[in-house]
Amino acid sequence: MTDTQILTAAWFILAAHIVALTMALFGKRGIRPLLPVNIVIAAIMLLGVAARGHYLFAPPDWPVIALGLIEAGVIMVSIAAWRRARGLKMLSAMIFALHLLATIGALVFMLTFTMDRLI
Repeated sequence: MTDTQILTAAWFILAAHIVALTMALFGKRGIRPLLPVNIVIAAIMLLGVAARGHYLFAPPDWPVIALGLIEAGVIMVSIAAWRRARGLKMLSAMIFALHLLATIGALVFMLTFTMDRLI
């Protein structure tokens, strides 16, 4: 992917977070609009890990393995929160906030530093 494609994807992800957050704050459905965003972001991250499967083996890249496990956990927590698990609703909202902060951090990084190629 080019830098422009990555930057465009990051802006799109930020817009999705803002729309979901607005719907959660001003809608009547509580945090339910946040959950699909959590699931989609986690699924995209898992696809990224799976596409680079060679990082998982010989020798294993533990940060990549940890990222995959965390994002799989995010999907499970979001699905459980969707099914009205009380304690997991707050955890899912915190995960949403972390994803939002990571997206903002990535955008700030990409807009601050110029590189020929990020990937």
